[in-house]
Order: sequence, then structure tokens, then C-alpha cells
Amino acid sequence: MSGTFDYRAQTVLVTGASSGIGAAFASALAARGADLVLVARRAERLESMAQELRGAHGVRVECVPCDLSHPAAASELQKAVADRGVRVTSLINNAAIGSFALFADSDPAGLAAEIAVDVAAPVQVTAAFMPQLMSAGTGFIINVASVSAY
Repeated sequence: MSGTFDYRAQTVLVTGASSGIGAAFASALAARGADLVLVARRAERLESMAQELRGAHGVRVECVPCDLSHPAAASELQKAVADRGVRVTSLINNAAIGSFALFADSDPAGLAAEIAVDVAAPVQVTAAFMPQLMSAGTGFIINVASVSAY
């Protein structure tokens, strides 16, 4: 691990972990020794990733399928993590939905889900896990956002 950070003392919760940037974060952190809580809607993909990361790096990986567009998602996620006996020390808010249409042509329910996942969920998930993050005394929060959000 020369030249890299050692994350063996970390348990990192990663939303949007089933593909893309979230999967890349999970792989990089597992390679550096971090235990993980992988969160996304696709349970099968999460389990496949978890098996791969456990085998390659010997880290603990918990999978929590969760649709962050639901209003109670953050509290349900917090309970699911607690039920597994996991103490989260770091958080990566990476889950996102993107739409590419004129507002007049957009489905209002789809826009509401996009706002729930892209805006409300990072705030709610961070608030749900903040006591654990603070008590750990180490760790980090990363909020991934698109330039198009601005």
C-alpha cells in the first residue's frame, strides 16, 4: 500500500454503489482496506460486487438495497445498517437520477423522484448518520454532484 491511504479503520457507506462512480469508490476503498456498506436499488448487482470485493480484498461488505426516492429511505437505511451491527465512520453520497428533457415535456413524478434522490436524500442520509460519523472522530463525507446540477 505504499503511496496510498490506509482505510482499514473505516466503514464507508456508499450510495449509488451498483455502478459508475459509486462502484469505483467502493473498489478503491476496499483495495485500501475499508469495510463497506453498499447502497443502491439493484440488490443483485450489489451482492455480485460484494462477493467480488470480499474475495479480492478480505473486507466486510454489507449490501442494503434501498430506493432513496422514498421519503422514509434515510431512516430505513439507518435502521437496516444498525440491524446488521455496523457502525458507519464515513459517507459517500453518490446516488443520482438525471433527466434530459425540456421541463414542459417532463413527467412531474419523475422530476419529484429526481429531486428526492439528488437533493433531499444526501441531506437526509447525512443527517441520519451524522451522530455515528461524529463519534468516530475520523472519516469523511463526500457529496458527488454533476456540473449539470448547477
